[in-house]
Amino acid sequence: MDRMRKLALTMALVIGVSTVTWAAPVYKDVPSWGQAAVQKVVDKGLMAGNSSGQFFPNQVVTKFQLVEVLARIAGYKDPIMDSTITLAEKQYNENAYNKYKGVLNKASQNFSGWESAKNHRIAYLLQKGIFEERDLNRFVNNKGVAQPVTREELAIYLVRLLGKEQEALAEVATTGFSDDGAFNDTIGAKSYVAYLKKVGLVQGDTNNQYNPQVSVNRVTLAVFLANTLDYIEKDAVVNTTQEEMVAGSIKNVQHIRRGFLVITNYKGQDLMYTLPTDLQIFNHGSYLTAQQLKEGMQISAKVRDGKSGMKEVFWIQVLVDPTSTASHSSTTSHSSTTIVPSNKDKVQTQTLHGIVQRIRQDSDYDVITITQQVLLWGRIQEEEKTFYIAKDAELRSDDNKILGVREIRRGDIIEAEVDISTLYKGRILSREREVTGIIVDRQQVDGKQTISVETTDKRIETYKITKNSEIYKRRHKRATWSDLRIGDEVTVEVDYDEVIEINAEGWKERVRGVIESIVIAPTSKITIKDRDDKEKEYVLLPSVSVSNRRGDVSSIYDLRLGYEVEISLESEEIDRIDILDYNTQTTFQGTIEEVKEDGDVILVEIDQSNSDYPGYIHTFYLTSNTKIYRRSDELRRKDLRRYWDVLIYTRSDGKTVETIHILR
Repeated sequence: MDRMRKLALTMALVIGVSTVTWAAPVYKDVPSWGQAAVQKVVDKGLMAGNSSGQFFPNQVVTKFQLVEVLARIAGYKDPIMDSTITLAEKQYNENAYNKYKGVLNKASQNFSGWESAKNHRIAYLLQKGIFEERDLNRFVNNKGVAQPVTREELAIYLVRLLGKEQEALAEVATTGFSDDGAFNDTIGAKSYVAYLKKVGLVQGDTNNQYNPQVSVNRVTLAVFLANTLDYIEKDAVVNTTQEEMVAGSIKNVQHIRRGFLVITNYKGQDLMYTLPTDLQIFNHGSYLTAQQLKEGMQISAKVRDGKSGMKEVFWIQVLVDPTSTASHSSTTSHSSTTIVPSNKDKVQTQTLHGIVQRIRQDSDYDVITITQQVLLWGRIQEEEKTFYIAKDAELRSDDNKILGVREIRRGDIIEAEVDISTLYKGRILSREREVTGIIVDRQQVDGKQTISVETTDKRIETYKITKNSEIYKRRHKRATWSDLRIGDEVTVEVDYDEVIEINAEGWKERVRGVIESIVIAPTSKITIKDRDDKEKEYVLLPSVSVSNRRGDVSSIYDLRLGYEVEISLESEEIDRIDILDYNTQTTFQGTIEEVKEDGDVILVEIDQSNSDYPGYIHTFYLTSNTKIYRRSDELRRKDLRRYWDVLIYTRSDGKTVETIHILR
């Protein structure tokens, strides 16, 4: 390796990201180790220097500047500047902006240095899931200065850009870097950095440090982006290949250290596969590493074409672990060691409802992929699951006619009895059917209206409202989709996934209590603690009205924790909020300037949004009853740190703290 190549590698390690392909320099002020990356992002139109050949590589990147870059990668097109934008793309942009306009306008009011010209792009990134609303709190500081992007923040945005957030959050929250303790826990970036490290997009410097809170400059951003683009391009190639399923037992585990896995299939054939960096291994809900795989484990695996010409395993489900006591006890009752058992074997199954996505043959077995909908973290999400079809599986139609595998079609609605890898029974349901349940979600996206219903047997199904759908609701003469509410009891006649007719019945109720939490989002929610000390979360209607005795509150943005309120409910959605009492609690927002006496006393500079004390250093006293929260975690008084942004609720004296929320 020549001296320049060694220097390039060393410098790439210093900034903590992987090296990229070499290319000719394009700007005279870019160091040699960053020239290839800069050329790539310039060629892609993501970044640029000036006409004098300067790229300004050491200039720090603000979050508003990053918005431009991320929006372009994510597919944003300016409706004025880009003549290639389609009508559908314009509509998507406009829907995103309308959805988040209230949040962005509030940000513009709260932060004097907010760059409103970027609002359309920010809304687009919020809609894409690359930004979350809480991220906006870190764009501008209390003095109105746009804040730089840190390396840990950039990691979060890039993982979301790749669509790998759920996989990242499944990672163990430790990075393996020597400065693992330097991460800002309020941001929660460790899992994201660990994921990028796992797939080879970042690595430590010469001291094995990631430097999470260091601001990102332009050349560092270029390298991050170039590596991310390379990964996206390679991933696109991989995802076009045909996936296959393999079942068998692990053999010769010593090969794993060399990056290979040997599987003995049910025919006794030894099959060798490579192990990629994005390998996922599951064992009854737990995540394993490749080094935790053991000789003789029975597994179900997904394989694809690899980069080296060999097929690679990218997903493994451990079915039986012969080295585990639990596995021995569970397998002793089985007379067969076949990976795909028959109905004659004693297996524990569960019922699954979903839509058939595809059926194909893998060696001597048929494989079926089913998509089902689940209610996860308050949102309807789709999960795709793949199963072997047992040789003697019982397949029937809704009228009890016996079916062959080849009679099942893509799009069929299926009720199946399955275990972790095998389908034993399946019943194809009629397209036209009647469903009874409760509405748990309703959405209007790109002009399309849907409702999600939790049926009486606890499955979630989503249906489309069409122009021909007939909607009936008690006390409504001519009901529409907008009259339906989360919590309504419904009987729905559907044809496949389209509503023929809905009969809904809602209810009205008034609840009095204290506001415990407020979530301002596209679907805003508040949690109320009633007089029996029971807490419940409610969804706010977009048209919710807020009033009080003084007449100076007009929106949900003026609500505060601790307010005593009476809410008017339409089923599970709030139509009206009446503030009864502001409580004696006083609210302060600012930055901790000093922590004294191990957290018993803190000095806080009150920010400009608090009109009573702007710019003042205020002294607060904490007691053993003071609660301190960072997200959902409860902290101790001695955990408080200087320069943390906080939201403080005190007693009527304005000094004794009841609750502190760490904002960042």
